[in-house]
Amino acid sequence: MRSDDRIEAALARAVELGEVGVQVAAYLGDELIVDAWTGVADPRDGRAVDGDTLFPVFSVSKALVATAIQLQCERGLVDMEQPIATYWPEYGRRGKQGITVGHVLTHCAGVPHMPPGLDAGGLADHDAITTWLADVEPLHPPGERSMYHSISFGYILGEVIRRTDPSHRPYDRFLREELCLPIGADDVWDVLPAEHEHRVARLTWGPNPPKRAPMTGVPLLSMPPEIRPDADRWNDPRFRSSSIPAAGAVMSARAGARFFSMLANRGEIAGRRYIAADRLLALTSPRPNADEFDEVYQGTTWIGTGGYWLGGESPRPTRCSAVRPRCSPTPGWADRWDGPTSRPGWPSSSPTTGCSSAPRRAPNRSSRWPTPCARSRDWTEGVTTMEYRPFGRTGVRVSALGLGCWMFGDRADEAESVRIIDRALDLGVNFFDTANNYGGAPGRSESVVGAALAKPSKRDRVVINTKAYMPVDTEDPNGRGVSRRHLIRQCEASLRRLRTDHVDVFTLHRFDPDVPVDEPLRALDDLVRAGKVRYLGVSTSAAWEVVESLWVAKEFGLNRIVAETPPYNILDRRVERELLPMAATFGLAVNPWAPLGGGVLTGQYRRGEPPPAGSRYGAGGVLAGFAGDRFSEAVFDVLDVLRVIAARHDVTMAQLAFSWVLRRPGVTSVLCGPERLADLDSCAESAAIDWTAEDLDAIDAVAPPGDKIAGWYEPIGGPRFRPHPGRV
Repeated sequence: MRSDDRIEAALARAVELGEVGVQVAAYLGDELIVDAWTGVADPRDGRAVDGDTLFPVFSVSKALVATAIQLQCERGLVDMEQPIATYWPEYGRRGKQGITVGHVLTHCAGVPHMPPGLDAGGLADHDAITTWLADVEPLHPPGERSMYHSISFGYILGEVIRRTDPSHRPYDRFLREELCLPIGADDVWDVLPAEHEHRVARLTWGPNPPKRAPMTGVPLLSMPPEIRPDADRWNDPRFRSSSIPAAGAVMSARAGARFFSMLANRGEIAGRRYIAADRLLALTSPRPNADEFDEVYQGTTWIGTGGYWLGGESPRPTRCSAVRPRCSPTPGWADRWDGPTSRPGWPSSSPTTGCSSAPRRAPNRSSRWPTPCARSRDWTEGVTTMEYRPFGRTGVRVSALGLGCWMFGDRADEAESVRIIDRALDLGVNFFDTANNYGGAPGRSESVVGAALAKPSKRDRVVINTKAYMPVDTEDPNGRGVSRRHLIRQCEASLRRLRTDHVDVFTLHRFDPDVPVDEPLRALDDLVRAGKVRYLGVSTSAAWEVVESLWVAKEFGLNRIVAETPPYNILDRRVERELLPMAATFGLAVNPWAPLGGGVLTGQYRRGEPPPAGSRYGAGGVLAGFAGDRFSEAVFDVLDVLRVIAARHDVTMAQLAFSWVLRRPGVTSVLCGPERLADLDSCAESAAIDWTAEDLDAIDAVAPPGDKIAGWYEPIGGPRFRPHPGRV
């Protein structure tokens, strides 16, 4: 037994409060640090709970099903966005053709019902149940409402697993052979062999049995009374000898903790990875409308997009399923612990089972966690859980922190770039911004990004924005610009370098005042219609240029611009005059670049001193020719104010400057352009800054709204540009 006085006291208190018997186990990383138990496993004969006692866990079983589905997704055999009928054609009957794997995982498929009159023996007849489920009509269109799929969840997804498994194994065998045994969770069972039946704890109602009203309506359809999980029925061994994927698993606490440890360690345990970290991270985002009332559950179901119950702040306390002999909810979870990497102290209350903790870096300050990143249980080693914002009017959602890939292959070599990309995925960043001229040489940044995202499980989760306009061949007079010829050639070259069949956003790096605007718009429209591009964007544009493009698109029936990528920072706020109001009016995403002013706002440059060697503005640096007014006395006056505010919040000036843009109204995804892994972490941590009105007023006093202290926002067709007669 691994325990201490605090744990023993907590277990004793649990029994005192009415628990019959309890197991508790916890992992820290790969190490089992708690394995303790107390009480009685079977009150009839006084058999005591020990470390090998097995417990029914009811809906904790759904976490096993969800993870088995993700194994198939990881192998490219299942796609959560594909209809169930793709893998199980008979399921597409009677209005169910649009129900996807994701709809079932999130309990929004409209098929919570089970065949009436089932008993423990009937649950073992998978063929009969799946045939019935294939012929049933949904209660609502997919995705429209939440109806907790108490038991049908497992039969539907279990059938998808069986049909997509190359060996066509039934779900219980697949789970055992592909998940439980490989990760070392030997005592997790979907079907319990008869020789282990003597180890099972007997369910009891405890000293105060609940008064349970008869089920009616939709809840009754979901859980017919003959199979309702409770102590009166589920002590029948037939429930354990049958495969009931969503509700019938049994396990010991140490085996359950081993399973959750794999999840807490971002899909890896004992040096072997089972699920990609970025996949698990994406699956812990709350599903759409997670706080809606659920007609079956009779409350809110705080569930993620991958089917896992979520922790953190939720509309109600998280309900996890049970591993103790009383017939009541019993927790099993994966969490990441804020603190040093030594063993954490154990809570002195709430008898628990099957929990797992993994160390994560402690935050460098104590404050409330404001948007755009909410402090909650997460799957990363960082300190934030990413917020996702609407990408204009498209319906796509992108991370508030975007990854700017300008330096990849240049100041960040390929190995460091890949580390940064992997870290960004772990943080939940899903918006990547590159261009055909980034990386110090044409196409280099795109090639690095393409290689790093080559695995489908990575590429499918990322919204890639690439651009064309800037010179890529100085010897070719047509090697730049926005002509139809150039844009189509550059898009096709970008696709090859990015190793993808489409880019999510294709952006005009600049408008060209010498080219009528309908020329690039028609070319971009053709790329969308050819399936090579999903959405269109522009960069560093005057507001009137964007409005002109919207008018031309409407006039000629073309796909319109949906995003603008302007420079925006404390030293140049001119986009606040017209561009941001225009974007809000017409539903454009705004994804600012240069939030740190090319490094000017980091504090590394000092009044009266030349830029340091090796810096971007130092001799031979990538921005040495752009110093201009960026080191004026007025700029250093602003830096002096920022230095004081940063010290007050115990953050770096870079974090302060990035956070300021992150919190501005009308901003979608702010581009962090890291050269090193630490730069990305710094941007992510900046979300924790708790701004005060005094802070913002102090900045406005030295860098007024809508004004320019130093210049970045310089549209080619700026406010003094006069269009030539043939522009449209």
